[in-house]
Amino acid sequence: MIAGFGGPERPSSFACGDLLARMATIDEDAMPATVEIPSEQVEALDRIAAREHMSREALVQSLIAEFVSRHGSASDLDRFFGNWGDRPIDGLELQSRLRAEW
Repeated sequence: MIAGFGGPERPSSFACGDLLARMATIDEDAMPATVEIPSEQVEALDRIAAREHMSREALVQSLIAEFVSRHGSASDLDRFFGNWGDRPIDGLELQSRLRAEW
C-alpha cells in the first residue's frame, strides 16, 4: 500500500505515472480531517473503493464533493440569508412578543 493513499491495495496496473498525476492534483488548501466512522461503514467504503479501483481517501473525497455540489453551493446558502426581510414585523420584535406569551 502506498503511504497516504489508505484503503485496499491498488490493482497491479497502478503505475508511477498514476501516482505522479495524483500528486500533481493535490489541493494545497485542503483541510486534513479526522472523522469517526462506524466499522461497518468503513468496511462498506473499502468494498466500494476496491470495486471502483480507488483508495478509501479518494472515495470519501469524491463523496464529499458530490454532497457539497448537491446541497451546499454558495448560491443556495445566499438564498436563505435575509429571508425575513420582506416581513412587515421585525424578527426581534416578534421574538420578544412570542416570549412574552410564555
